[in-house]
Amino acid sequence: MEFLVVLDLPQGQCPGSMVPLTTQEPQCTGTVNTPEVRSRADALEWVRRHPSNSKVIVHYDPQSGQMAFGGESIFNIYPWDKIGFTAVILIIAVLMIKAGRRRSAGPQYPPGIPEVREE
Repeated sequence: MEFLVVLDLPQGQCPGSMVPLTTQEPQCTGTVNTPEVRSRADALEWVRRHPSNSKVIVHYDPQSGQMAFGGESIFNIYPWDKIGFTAVILIIAVLMIKAGRRRSAGPQYPPGIPEVREE
């Protein structure tokens, strides 16, 4: 979802366009995108938390010109399903490596084959 926000920035630093919205003189506007959501319920939750004409905290990076919502819970920003899936894969990989090392630490020859000793 995209939100149109009014920024208190001079014209030279404005990442978007200068448009007269609430006053006669042009105001700096920009677009802030919410993190990608997969369900309609999540999208409606964003709209419920940020209704039209509400005040929000927006972080603006003048170097890149990008903007992001501020003051949001980490549960609403990060893709926890992907993070959890990655964690499970890493745990399985560590367990497989440990099992492989434990198995390779045993004798090198199959049981029943005598070792050849040189004297």
